[in-house]
Amino acid sequence: MRKQIGMAIPPAGMHHILMAVLKTFAGEPYDYISPTPRLQPNVLFKASGSEVATLVKL
Repeated sequence: MRKQIGMAIPPAGMHHILMAVLKTFAGEPYDYISPTPRLQPNVLFKASGSEVATLVKL
């Protein structure tokens, strides 16, 4: 189980995630992609389960 958890995120992906977190804490700007509006919590919490399933599929 440890090997599966430890290998869940590839090293290259973890590098990008960690750099974004560190730059956020340091207040440095970095490239990012805007989130999809329909998948934000304020939209999802107002939708029914079947609507959420449809939104996530699209």
